[in-house]
Amino acid sequence: MKTKDKTPTRAEPEAVSQQASAALSDALASFATQLQQQQQLWLQQMQTALDAQWQQRLIAHEQAYQKLYKDWQQSRQQLELAVPAPAADPRLLQEQERQNQQLRQRLQQLEAQLAGLQQQQASAVEQHASEQQMAGQFQQQLAELQQAMQVQQEALTVADTAYAAERQKVAELEQQLAAASVGTASTLSAEQQKVTELQQQLAQTTAQLQQHEQQAAKARVEAEQKLAALSEQLQQREQQVTATQADAEQKLVELTEQLQQREQQAVAAQAGAEQKLAELTEQLQQREQQAAAAQAEAEQKLTELTEQLQQHKQQAAAAVAAEQQKADELAAQGASLQQQLELVQAEFESQRQQIQQLTEQQTELGQKLQFKQQMYLQLQEENQVLNQQQSEQLAQLQQLAASEQQLREQLERQDLLLQQARLRLEVTVEKQQLEADQARETIRVLRQELAKGQEEHQATLSDLQSRLTEYKLKFEYAQRQLSTMP
Repeated sequence: MKTKDKTPTRAEPEAVSQQASAALSDALASFATQLQQQQQLWLQQMQTALDAQWQQRLIAHEQAYQKLYKDWQQSRQQLELAVPAPAADPRLLQEQERQNQQLRQRLQQLEAQLAGLQQQQASAVEQHASEQQMAGQFQQQLAELQQAMQVQQEALTVADTAYAAERQKVAELEQQLAAASVGTASTLSAEQQKVTELQQQLAQTTAQLQQHEQQAAKARVEAEQKLAALSEQLQQREQQVTATQADAEQKLVELTEQLQQREQQAVAAQAGAEQKLAELTEQLQQREQQAAAAQAEAEQKLTELTEQLQQHKQQAAAAVAAEQQKADELAAQGASLQQQLELVQAEFESQRQQIQQLTEQQTELGQKLQFKQQMYLQLQEENQVLNQQQSEQLAQLQQLAASEQQLREQLERQDLLLQQARLRLEVTVEKQQLEADQARETIRVLRQELAKGQEEHQATLSDLQSRLTEYKLKFEYAQRQLSTMP
């Protein structure tokens, strides 16, 4: 009865450990799926942001190009309006000269902008080359990380294999310990047939073992409930993956420690039961010695019964000694197995810590790998955008070069027209100067003639005034003579 109740108790911690390992694997798988989904969402958001950024840049370049084209059209219209008429006014020619000077300055500005665009294109080409070099470096680092991930995966596989081997060793040791317990129980049960008093103590021991089994079953149920709760928490807290994983691992460690404590309690209870059985065996030996003493006293009266009883006692003593020796050997073997079990558990704990470290390293390498992949994809997208921008800038440069050539040709035609206008202006100025000289000469001659006429008129006027004075005097004299006549 004791063996049948005890064997499932030994198997239950292993089942709970397997269930915990399965729950941890499911949690890690869920964590990996959620991490991949978050990475895809982050990549989509990053791609959307980059598309919006490059769209803004394209719009800015398009606006700058439209403004440049509009300025060029205005300059062209000004050049067309700057063509002088054959008989233009000098002030109009000066205004046209000023406009031509402004057009030359505008052309110089356009050339400077064209040089700036060419410099930007060269810097973009250099940036593109450096980004391609960085992409190559990232690709190389990505390959190295993939290789490191493969090495870590192999190490994790080896650790899992060692973990399984250690678990198998633990199971074998538990089976050996259970077999030793079964052998001890069968040996003691044979002796219990002789001593009825041991049945109550064995019943108490069995009750204690059943109680410990119930505690172990309760612990298993609690562990299963905690693992189920842990799984639900892992599914509900998908947005807090890292914290949830840490809590799950911590709870799993606590459950493992609790299971180990319960196993240690079960082992301690078993050791106590074995110790009680040993004490009962000693009590049995003492009572057998007392019975032997009583039988020795009775041998004096009953010789034949004493001899038979003595032989029986010797046989029983030999059997008890043999069984005691076997029990001692089994106890020593159990102690040795217990030490081996502790060593195996220590190795198992070390292997579990190594597996946890490898898992953390693998997770960290996976995050680095995904970050490198994202950087590589981002560089590829930027490379494509830069190539497209480079093509657009080349097209703009070609258009600007054609526009510059047209502006140069128009400026040359304008210079030729300006030279012709200058020549016509010089001819007109010379002609006007000659006419002005002729007019000044005519005015000088006319002034001389006018002065001469004025002198002659003044002389004539003076002569007339003198004659008038003479006539006036003669009239006055004649008037006085007439007044004096009777």
